[in-house]
Amino acid sequence: MRLSKNGVVARTGTAAVYILRSSALMVMIFWTYFALPAIIGHPISPFVAATLALGIQNSGYFAELFRGGIISIPPGQYEAAGSLGMTRGQAMRWIILPQAVRRMLPVFLLTTIDLVKATSLAAAITFQDLTFQATRIAAETYRPLETFAVVAAIYFVLFSAASSLTYYVERRLAVSDR
Repeated sequence: MRLSKNGVVARTGTAAVYILRSSALMVMIFWTYFALPAIIGHPISPFVAATLALGIQNSGYFAELFRGGIISIPPGQYEAAGSLGMTRGQAMRWIILPQAVRRMLPVFLLTTIDLVKATSLAAAITFQDLTFQATRIAAETYRPLETFAVVAAIYFVLFSAASSLTYYVERRLAVSDR
């Protein structure tokens, strides 16, 4: 939306991204779980509330990531596509987006890792993720140190592997502006 030539659409997109990026995730989770059902008159499961909150809150970050990837492509690429007789849509599909995806994929993967890490906040609304289960086990066994040490190790292994994959992808897709 922010890339639109229409000023109203561009300003609306800018405002939406600003609001979404400025909101606190925990507040968004509580709002979707407690306030939204009161507004719509229908209960929402913890999974749906957490998914909505995480999706809405992170959409601003992903929107900026995609916008940044698209505007990072030199204007000469658009001009070259136009000289080949391509429409704006064809230029985006065949020339601009493949290059933009290559530039934004590493940041996209890192942002996705942060999104997955944020799912642990959903335990606050009884969404039964790893953190919620660890809290339950720690309460039953009276061993919070050991329980959360295991959880920390699981997160460490998962996200170390994901970060290594991201680093590998970043190196493979490195773009030079020759």
